[in-house]
Amino acid sequence: MIFTRDYLWDSSFPLFRLEGLDSRKFLHGQTTSDILGIKEGSLIRTCWLSPTGRLNALLEVKLINENLYFIVLGGNAHELINGLGRVIFPSDKVEIIACENIRRIQIINNEESWKASTTEWILGDKSFPKTFNDYLKADTLKVREWMLRQGFLNGSNEVNGVNNPFELGLSDLVNLDKGCYLGQETLSKLKNIGKLKHQLRFFKSTREFSLNDTLDVSSEDGNTIEKAGFITSVLNQAPSLTIGLALIKRKYLSLKCLNLINDLGTVHIDKPIGFVDL
Repeated sequence: MIFTRDYLWDSSFPLFRLEGLDSRKFLHGQTTSDILGIKEGSLIRTCWLSPTGRLNALLEVKLINENLYFIVLGGNAHELINGLGRVIFPSDKVEIIACENIRRIQIINNEESWKASTTEWILGDKSFPKTFNDYLKADTLKVREWMLRQGFLNGSNEVNGVNNPFELGLSDLVNLDKGCYLGQETLSKLKNIGKLKHQLRFFKSTREFSLNDTLDVSSEDGNTIEKAGFITSVLNQAPSLTIGLALIKRKYLSLKCLNLINDLGTVHIDKPIGFVDL
């Protein structure tokens, strides 16, 4: 499916509020972006990491009337809230409050990164913005395809505490100069080394795939079978078209296609639209 126009992704997310004098300082020290520098009404996307720099959750944060709100775009919201709760101390003067679900709207297309397209939160009885009236609402299939082509991470096979944000194309959400935070030391080392085990790629093929299927190819000399990567998200479309996301090993990232063994055909790979390199 090719987008011939812009569409509107209209969705609902659980909303959380951080209350307390030190709420910005607290979230600043727990995530990868500069939360202290957030401006009133602006949106910031940020990563919540494990101590070893693996991505546990992808957040969208907004400052509203000097209160810090956030939603979980990718990952398990329950695990995030529990994880943050374990590191809140009385001296932090911070409390996490669960609010009602929020309506979130975003203009989607295959021309610009999801991180750059216009996004709005509609709080409470706030009216629908007139600037969005001319956009057709995307159905579930269109949104799913857009997410895959973008590398928008809301699947458990990508945001699972196993992969780091550099491998997933989120280096633009990682600030290594703002001071210490969970996982920062590991990411600094990876940045200095400049080499990653694998990276996320969008793929398409004429054969069907399932989650975690391996992409096996012949070695250069043809004597052994090598695993070039594996499927992390998949959408089997008719007729004879499958698209999705896969983690591809560094050795094969320069290729545009992978010729699979056992006459399983060719898999075409490319960077997702929203992917930002290390």
